[in-house]
Amino acid sequence: MDNVSVVTVFTLSGLSGIANYKITIFIFTLLCYCVIWLVNLTIIVTVIVDKSLHEPMYIFLCNLCFNGLYGTAAFYPKLLYDLLSTIHVISYAGCLLQGLMVHSSICTDFSLLALMAYDRYVAICRPLVYHSLMTTQRVCIFVFFAWITPFSLILMSTITTATSRLCGSHIPRIYCINWLISNLACSASVATIIIPAFNYTFYFGHAVFVFWSYVHLIKTCQSSKENWNKFMQTCVPHLFSLAVVVVSFLFDMLYMRFGSKEIPQSFENFMAMEILFIPPIINPLMYGFKLTKIRKRVLNFICVSGERALWLNLSGLGDAQKAEVMDAAYDPTKGLFGPALERMRETSTRRKQEGEVFNLYLPRKPNSQPQQVPRAGFAATAAAVRGRQSGVRMQRGAGGQQDAHQAKVENRRPWGKHSFAAVAAKNKPSHPGEGKKKRSA
Repeated sequence: MDNVSVVTVFTLSGLSGIANYKITIFIFTLLCYCVIWLVNLTIIVTVIVDKSLHEPMYIFLCNLCFNGLYGTAAFYPKLLYDLLSTIHVISYAGCLLQGLMVHSSICTDFSLLALMAYDRYVAICRPLVYHSLMTTQRVCIFVFFAWITPFSLILMSTITTATSRLCGSHIPRIYCINWLISNLACSASVATIIIPAFNYTFYFGHAVFVFWSYVHLIKTCQSSKENWNKFMQTCVPHLFSLAVVVVSFLFDMLYMRFGSKEIPQSFENFMAMEILFIPPIINPLMYGFKLTKIRKRVLNFICVSGERALWLNLSGLGDAQKAEVMDAAYDPTKGLFGPALERMRETSTRRKQEGEVFNLYLPRKPNSQPQQVPRAGFAATAAAVRGRQSGVRMQRGAGGQQDAHQAKVENRRPWGKHSFAAVAAKNKPSHPGEGKKKRSA
């Protein structure tokens, strides 16, 4: 073959021995891909929606989850298509693109994990200067370089691979890798050796930096119980994710270069896809369960969404109002539905006021019918009845007092001729000794 344009299609031989298990593997692969999207998208949406999570650590975590979706998008759709097809081939440009996306995703994982290690080092070892060092502008620059640097390095490696003359089109794997494509070259070039060596050295420096930062973290946290609790809360998930990525990458790389050909094809396929299966699922689950803020936000979102859906189904709101209430951010201080109902009440009040003002300026039609006196309501009628009853009681009370006063005045009239008081006054002695003389006689 004289030039690179001769090879237009590559053959993938990784799925050659699974004809009897294609449907089962297809269902399992589709389920795994759905789980990857679910767990990563949950973390991404939680961090974006909740403003209290707009901190450097959670921003790096959001980018880590997005990178997991980016890397798996280069592998799973093609694998699912091959499981339903009888011919497992990929175009030359598609193979180079798949290798670029897979390699850049793995390298971006290392860059983001190194940034997270630096963030934890500054937060725990230098807490007084954390906010001055990890500003929003600086975090955006870090994230930009964490994406553009791996992509640029892998892009250079892909370009050198694309310019090589190939003497074969058979790839013994379920997806394309630049190293396997370069092995098909008729002759090895200096660029295909120097650029991968530089890439390996560059990311080995990332590993050294992470190791150095964690040595200082452990030394600092041993002297303080509070720092140790912070280390266990935020650094353990990072260490676990880093270990998963490193071990998966080393297993894949070492097996690809030094693996035996006597190993079963199914085990080879597992070793090939573990770097695209284990980290994208483990990373969001580990951070989601370990980090308290994210776990609470996710649980609140699930519970609140269910309760809102239940209450809204029982309400008489329109579709637009229901969507507004469901999309409102959850704030525990403002109730289940958040500020959405407050905005709806304000809108309703404003529309009523606008309607009243509009009616004031409308030309009024002459009223031909006689104006009817408005009927009193139940409350007004009850108040009037109570007023009449209290008036009657007051009149009765005043009349009773007059009768008692008149009887009292009548009782003050002169005594009668034969009354007891008149007889006693008549028989009263004129001087004190007269009564004793009469009794002694």
